[in-house]
Amino acid sequence: MGSVTKRGKKWRLKVELGYDANGKRRSPATKTVEAKNMTEAKQLLAEFTTEVKSGTYLKPTKISFERFTKIWDEYYATEELESTTRQDYNYLLNADINVYFGSFYLEEISLFLLKKYFDEKKESGMSPSSLEKRHRVLRSVFKWAKKWRFIKEDNMVDIPTPRVPRVRRTVYNNSELEAFFATLLVNDKILLRHKVIICIFLSAALRKGELLGLDMEEDIFIDESYIIVRRSLQRTKESGYKLKQTKGGLERAVPIPAFVCELLAEYQKERLREKELCGESFKTLTDHNGIEVSLLFANADGKPFYPKTINQFWNRHIETYGFKKITIHEMRHTAATYLTDSIDMKTLQEFLGHQKFETTANTYSKSTDERLKKIGLKFNNLDPTKKSQM
Repeated sequence: MGSVTKRGKKWRLKVELGYDANGKRRSPATKTVEAKNMTEAKQLLAEFTTEVKSGTYLKPTKISFERFTKIWDEYYATEELESTTRQDYNYLLNADINVYFGSFYLEEISLFLLKKYFDEKKESGMSPSSLEKRHRVLRSVFKWAKKWRFIKEDNMVDIPTPRVPRVRRTVYNNSELEAFFATLLVNDKILLRHKVIICIFLSAALRKGELLGLDMEEDIFIDESYIIVRRSLQRTKESGYKLKQTKGGLERAVPIPAFVCELLAEYQKERLREKELCGESFKTLTDHNGIEVSLLFANADGKPFYPKTINQFWNRHIETYGFKKITIHEMRHTAATYLTDSIDMKTLQEFLGHQKFETTANTYSKSTDERLKKIGLKFNNLDPTKKSQM
């Protein structure tokens, strides 16, 4: 049942919603429209009634954007996002996005206002990668606002994703890699722990969190020459250290070369001695499956390394011995690049722990400088001037 009431130059539409389970009358659905006359107003009422009865009508909700982001964080981000990702998203919301949109009601944020925000950020000199991160946060917030029926339309769908230029990663080529290991393995000044960390970063191509999440006994198989990657160590200001599932939620077995196994076996014995000396004071962490983990790469008492510790000793080593500056994560890319000539992309995907084949193919199917040079040399064989000189 519906009714139309003229209010000045506009018309108020009202559709009754009946009674709830307790017999209490529900508040009617209302809408104010413009119409030329009663006939047109009644036609609009019929359309509004259909919208209400079909369940597509969304009652306007007066909630600020900032208030909704708190709901989004509690009911989506906390449960679904990695702790480090959630921390990054909330930093962008609190430091920037809420400053701009926070006082607006959620339903007031139009496509034009969103476009204006990104245009202003771009004009201020913000980098494409920073724009893309903000786009990602806003896409998530508005996606869930629509799913939970706080808004009818998700205007972020029509804001194009900022294009981030592909950054060419710096890696060691084969000769640089050989020189690096020649220095690393014979140098007695480098701690055994540091040697093992660097060797595993390269030969197993692990992410830093995966390396720091290894158990000193359960994940190490010296006789079979492999390790099992089951979890990843993460640290946030809010929750401290946590052992989470790996990126993509995949466990994988990773082969380890013989010379690394020798170092790893020596280091494992060292860690087991440290654990025994600590006794009950040795610290363990519980992973996402409730399993107690004694970290392989940690302080003597089992407490996790501060994440930047590895970056610091890595940078110190490459500076001390004069090697090309690359990040510790770029050692993972160095390993993958080193293997591209030897194994197929599907095997490389499994080795790296990529959830999607496209990630591996798009990143590592590009030719290296050395292979590009070989292409040029190959076509040199077609040079007719060289044949005439033979």
